[in-house]
Amino acid sequence: MLLCTFLAAGPSVAIVAQAQYFVPPPRLRGPPPPGVMAAAMADGIAKVAFFFTGFQLMQGVSNLFWVPLMIKYGRRPVYVASFTLYTGIALWAGFATTYSSELSARLMLGLAAGAAECLAPLTIADVFFLHQRGAIMA
Repeated sequence: MLLCTFLAAGPSVAIVAQAQYFVPPPRLRGPPPPGVMAAAMADGIAKVAFFFTGFQLMQGVSNLFWVPLMIKYGRRPVYVASFTLYTGIALWAGFATTYSSELSARLMLGLAAGAAECLAPLTIADVFFLHQRGAIMA
């Protein structure tokens, strides 16, 4: 569950460095026209930022899918299914070579990681007494 949360916002501190991959290399003859590099960098930042915001959106929406499954089949099968799915999709994201493939993988990672957002508090509620839950959740 820590890895799911880290992938959601952890690499966002390096968003500018990641956005530089989307900036075209400078031409060999002469400096680029004014504003071209700034526009390319702004476009790159928007593309990279969508990796994180799309992940968070899908993580929230997926609770509509995971909670009914958890109620019907129990917590353990949902844990196993979601994190097995998460591991497979994380491999896909790691080997992605295009922006569209990486974005699709990140959106699917959000769907798989959403189970952690709803299952962790419910598991803590099952295991700990009421007066201990606040300290455990913190």
